[in-house]
Amino acid sequence: MIVTIQTFLNQFGKTILTLIRIILLSKIPKKLPPPREFDECVLLGNGPSLTQSLKDHPDFINQRSLLCVNFFAVSELYEQLKPSIYMIAAPEIGIKGIQTSIIAKYDELFHTISQKTEWPLWLFLPFSVRKSSFFKNNIGKQLSRNPNIKVCFFNNTPVEGYWCFCSFLFRLNLGMPRPHNVFIPSIFLAINMSFSKIFLLGADHSWLKEIHVNENNEVLIRQKHFYDPDNSTPRPMLKKGQDKRRLHEVLIKFVYAFEGYFILERYAQKRKVKIINATPGSYIDAFERYREGTVNRNF
Repeated sequence: MIVTIQTFLNQFGKTILTLIRIILLSKIPKKLPPPREFDECVLLGNGPSLTQSLKDHPDFINQRSLLCVNFFAVSELYEQLKPSIYMIAAPEIGIKGIQTSIIAKYDELFHTISQKTEWPLWLFLPFSVRKSSFFKNNIGKQLSRNPNIKVCFFNNTPVEGYWCFCSFLFRLNLGMPRPHNVFIPSIFLAINMSFSKIFLLGADHSWLKEIHVNENNEVLIRQKHFYDPDNSTPRPMLKKGQDKRRLHEVLIKFVYAFEGYFILERYAQKRKVKIINATPGSYIDAFERYREGTVNRNF
């Protein structure tokens, strides 16, 4: 009985807090674009396994809409694959005091996207970025010069509480499960764009074995990407581009991310969308794994 009461009060508190967040932080979103050419989507993560997956299954990739994330455009694959959807979950862009080196990286990224994109592209960015001076004076101007790029802003407001309440806000695109990495908003928006199936590639998520603490008590993580697996070096994980995270903060961030996948799986089932993790060796344990012959005979 006591546990039931505690659960009720916990969910009630989260629901009220979410309602406050929505009122203060969320904006009325525009209607999401429907699936463009294909009914199924492949989410291309930047994990080190992506290169081999693309080599092994080129036909499968070419027969579905492609959604890429973050710094995918720095690779040669961007112009080869021509993804139709691009997700950049970078709330730190709109924060004052962000390190100049990070600003420079994003400046180069958006310049690359604006220069390379010669096909129709939906570029998704958080609403929190829209009002930043960096976007108004830099990113926005670069992107507006390319008529192929349509920018769509989304609410990355964390939604928690009673399930019926959460799923209602999810459908309205007013918020999402805690967006602690780029895969959360990517999968979430792919669900709401009504793709029937979402395949995950490059979703290694094997960071746990890459963590260590040095003699200065700095928590370092080697985050490998398919475009620089041999050159990546251990670095601190920053809080919104500023302070270094402690070990407990890093692990909590991972907890929220992996928990978020189970929330997305529940939401996908409600929306009759199938999420299939086709990444070899992936640490994500929430979604159906690809098994030969169960999803597509060519993949």
